[in-house]
Amino acid sequence: MAVRLISRGAEVTLELTGVVDVTEAAALRDAALGVVAVGPEACIVELQGVKGVDIAAVQVLLALQRALPGRVRFIGSPPAVTEIWRLAGLERLLNLGGSP
Repeated sequence: MAVRLISRGAEVTLELTGVVDVTEAAALRDAALGVVAVGPEACIVELQGVKGVDIAAVQVLLALQRALPGRVRFIGSPPAVTEIWRLAGLERLLNLGGSP
């Protein structure tokens, strides 16, 4: 997994690529904590390059959303990842914004 933070004024984009699983959860958590520390008006989580996620990644992403209520939007979720959200019953909890 690779994580890239991009700041544009009051908006922060968290760009994720690769497989986001338990082995990468600590790096994702650290990036998410960095975003929360900035306190952006908006946080975009770009998922276009994500190949897969597991429960550890989901927990970090949900914690990010709870820490920044109403300010996090997930975009570019590939069909396989969107299916994971749907099967886990998270599709409506996550603010899935569609395409970038």
